[in-house]
Amino acid sequence: MRSLLRQGNLAFFKGNFTRSVHILLFHKLNTYLTFTAAGLLGPTWKQMKEVPVLTEFLLSTTVDMILQPLHVAETRFTL
Repeated sequence: MRSLLRQGNLAFFKGNFTRSVHILLFHKLNTYLTFTAAGLLGPTWKQMKEVPVLTEFLLSTTVDMILQPLHVAETRFTL
């Protein structure tokens, strides 16, 4: 409550821009990597897609590792 009184209502909106950029980039990179993997791996990718959790896990983990600096920037900006 004390920080809310000091910073006002704008304290609730800190980091929203960074989070929005992260969400946009996450979906764009995920889509790009999906199509790239389908083109490069061909039949292997089709076999991997038989276990949908595997492909989604690999893609999401890869994209999150690439976008880790945005998490750090959002945390620093919010603090």
